[in-house]
Amino acid sequence: MLWLEALGVVTGAVCVWLAVRLSVWTFPVGLVNNACFLAMYWIAGIHANALLQLVFAVLAVLGWTWWLRGDHGDGPLRVHRPSPRVLAGVLGATAVCAVALVALLGATTDSPTWVLDGVTTATSLGAQLMLGRKWIANWYLWIFTDVLTIVMNITAGLYLTAALYGLFLVMCLQGLRLWRRELHAQDPASSTARNPVAAPGGAA
Repeated sequence: MLWLEALGVVTGAVCVWLAVRLSVWTFPVGLVNNACFLAMYWIAGIHANALLQLVFAVLAVLGWTWWLRGDHGDGPLRVHRPSPRVLAGVLGATAVCAVALVALLGATTDSPTWVLDGVTTATSLGAQLMLGRKWIANWYLWIFTDVLTIVMNITAGLYLTAALYGLFLVMCLQGLRLWRRELHAQDPASSTARNPVAAPGGAA
């Protein structure tokens, strides 16, 4: 399984780096990464995070479309903040999903990482959706998720993957910094728009 984990490390690092750089190529690379982690996590018995990769693939296709075309083919998305109500709704749904998954895994699996597995599954879904919508808030949720995932992978003996998520954590901090810069460079009046037109160079 080491070669599969190594391939996941490489594609995962490239995927996050492309997201930090606001490149739409993050999504096709992410699809390859999803396939690697689905197989690796399933073999390791981390079943929720394995199945999560299928949902990630769907969200990647949606994000790919949103970044290129917007909601209704009206131009690529640009970095923005959602309305407080929409953000609260996504965070609330993420929390409910986390509670449900933890309860489900606690009743159906003997994995030592069942609590972290359930929580990181839910928060990863929320963060990926935010990334696809180009919400700057995605980085805060990814940072939280990465810290928990590092602990989970160490517990499961996946040390190379834990190191990868340490790298992800550093890259997420960099992504937050660069996306903040991009947001501030944009017209403040458009930074909270639901589907603002992309700024030049906003996505590769």
